[in-house]
Amino acid sequence: MTRWRAWVVSGIIFLALCLAGAEPVEGSGAVDPWLKPYAEPRPLTAIEMSDAVRAAGWPEHLTPAVLRVAWCESSWRWWATSRGVDPIWGRYHYIGLMQVEAHLHAHRASDLSDPVQNLAAARSIYAEVGWRAWPYCRMRV
Repeated sequence: MTRWRAWVVSGIIFLALCLAGAEPVEGSGAVDPWLKPYAEPRPLTAIEMSDAVRAAGWPEHLTPAVLRVAWCESSWRWWATSRGVDPIWGRYHYIGLMQVEAHLHAHRASDLSDPVQNLAAARSIYAEVGWRAWPYCRMRV
């Protein structure tokens, strides 16, 4: 019963602060931590992306193209994922900067969400099939 009262009191305080337009003081107990907005990690900068492309072993002359494809695929968000079911190809799960398919290419890297490993896996895919692995974004190369 005591815990329930604490939640009610906390909710009333939060509601009163919201209606008054005031922001609650951090650590006052007036704000439920579940109500805090989710902070998304920041995308990589152009310098960080260039360094990651270089560290992954891409040839220097392909760096601008890799940067454009990665921007098209993930907006340089290393945590980007896309899951679903394609009517022709079935289930898919794309991960990381270059949206590498996790099931098909898991053997190419131990952690596809790591920027350098994702770019290295993409480099080995590029060596096999070229930009065809990125059908929509290859138009930006």
